Amino acid sequence: MKGEGGKSLFHFLLGTLCSLPVASGQRASLEKTPRDHLIDTISELGESDLKMFKDKLNNFKPKPGYNRIKWSQLEKAEAVEITRLLVSYYDDDYAVEVAGKVLEDMDKKNLACKLSEAAGKGGAQQTPAPTSSTRTRVTGVAAPMPREHRPVSSRAGDSETVRFGQWKITNGLPGDLPENTILATVDVEALYTNIPQKDGLQAVRNSIPDNVTANLVAELCDFVLNHNYFTFGDNVYLQVSDTAMGTHMTPQHAIIFMADLEQRFLSSRPLTPLLYLRYTDNIFIIWTHRKEALEEFHHDFNNFHPTINLSLDQSTQEIHFLDITVLISNGHINTTLYRKPIDCYTYLHASSVHPNQTTRSEIDLR
Repeated sequence: MKGEGGKSLFHFLLGTLCSLPVASGQRASLEKTPRDHLIDTISELGESDLKMFKDKLNNFKPKPGYNRIKWSQLEKAEAVEITRLLVSYYDDDYAVEVAGKVLEDMDKKNLACKLSEAAGKGGAQQTPAPTSSTRTRVTGVAAPMPREHRPVSSRAGDSETVRFGQWKITNGLPGDLPENTILATVDVEALYTNIPQKDGLQAVRNSIPDNVTANLVAELCDFVLNHNYFTFGDNVYLQVSDTAMGTHMTPQHAIIFMADLEQRFLSSRPLTPLLYLRYTDNIFIIWTHRKEALEEFHHDFNNFHPTINLSLDQSTQEIHFLDITVLISNGHINTTLYRKPIDCYTYLHASSVHPNQTTRSEIDLR
């Protein structure tokens, strides 16, 4: 995790800075997404043209499987909100195609061509309509997890990227577990909003061996942490402490902070778990010492950092961790799928008023 985690965060933060608003003369040199080009193009429309664009967009008939954008959403929308609606109702590429057709219908062919070329389309985009065979996919709803967001595990402090499952949980364990082996889960309560910025930045520095790179990444992190604005009512607020939920950097920042914290804690312990796995703020432990020693381990871990609180659940038979149930059977570890009691097995109806990409991801039972 040390060098690799820092490197991935470094590249992520450089990408973050490239997406920040800058002077108009500099924007052309930065890589833009289709959404950026949509915002730029729609922003060029005057007041009357913008109203016409919204009228025609509201009346635009999309391909089968897509819905029209409602006028109630468009009526007071400006360029950024219109773009958000476009990519919410359609995917990025089809949103560019739709905007281009609306502009052509307004006799704004030059602007439509400019948008198409800027977004790299080079002509009409042939976006396939969603079909029943594609409805089991989750495109537009989920994406492969970025490497830097994947779970981190530790065996007595040595972090590595892992996936969870029986093959990994049992990997490297002895054939038979000792009697009275305890399965335990530890949850970090409200992790994101309890990471002091100073401690989080120090964890970032600790994760990168090269001092120059470490200080640069820490400065970039500090910039992101101290430029989180949000609105409530008519007021605009700046977050001045802890870590904001919802920012792209937060999961990576939390993972690095916890890796640094647990490595320092585990290296100080006389007794350590047989197995220690963590997924962001969820920890799984196989404990082969006395129950009292586990409770002492939890107590000391809970007091290791002033703002980090940990809850402990333990069992000698079975325990739930993420979406699996881990069991001890005849001295061996087994796993099965875990579904929460509140899971009602209900699914959205296809006619439900949700973004198309949400309803398209539902299982087609026909």
